[in-house]
Amino acid sequence: MEAVITSAYDGLIRLVTVFDLPDTPYLNNPRPDNLGYGEYDLLARTKEWQGNDLGDVTKAEETS
Repeated sequence: MEAVITSAYDGLIRLVTVFDLPDTPYLNNPRPDNLGYGEYDLLARTKEWQGNDLGDVTKAEETS
């Protein structure tokens, strides 16, 4: 059991160390090829940024 705890602790330290670096990006979806994976896809407007929703936006702009 102690090996599992030590491994988890070491993994946590590695993650904190990496994300403490200013150059490390915080990705809203670490697997962009798999839409729907992230809990925050809707808040991050993932479909719009990937171009999947642009048809609806373009049509709305043409009618206004």
